[in-house]
Amino acid sequence: MKKKVLALALGCVQLFPVFVFAAERIEHESHVHGLVDMTVVIEQDKVNISLDSPAMNMVGFEHKAESEHDVNKVREVEATLKDIPQLFAFKGGGCEVDDMAVDVSGLIASDEHEHEHEHEHEHVHENHHADLEAQYQFICGSTENLSEIDVLLLQKFPAIERINAEWISNNKAGVAKLTQGNSSISLD
Repeated sequence: MKKKVLALALGCVQLFPVFVFAAERIEHESHVHGLVDMTVVIEQDKVNISLDSPAMNMVGFEHKAESEHDVNKVREVEATLKDIPQLFAFKGGGCEVDDMAVDVSGLIASDEHEHEHEHEHEHVHENHHADLEAQYQFICGSTENLSEIDVLLLQKFPAIERINAEWISNNKAGVAKLTQGNSSISLD
């Protein structure tokens, strides 16, 4: 067991420069409409996926939802982001969702706060850049057999032009630019 842990730790240390480079590259493109950042970490029998997207890509606006229509749109997007089979398809590995967290709180107006600071809200509204964040954890029968992740999110949200995906597994790492025409991460 100690040898496996040591091998995994050494593998991660060797792959660390790949992620530092990718993170620096992606950091410069943060909060760009049409762009989503995605991180995939495959470790033992788990696959963890994190998404970070400007709200504009999925909801169509970035201001705090106050009207019933806008609140309903945010809730609809939240429900879509919790519908895993419509977001990801795994080739091999036998992966099933274990846990998830979807954060749309930056888009829901708090009545009490909004009325107290109505003038401030108007100023913030002009410069507000809200993001949607989601984390997913999958348990897999065999991550060694996992060869591809198809990101169906692109089909659900046509305003997403590109997903910058970084991935790391037990012994490999890579980056991929996913688009409507190329939505799969090859883990081979």
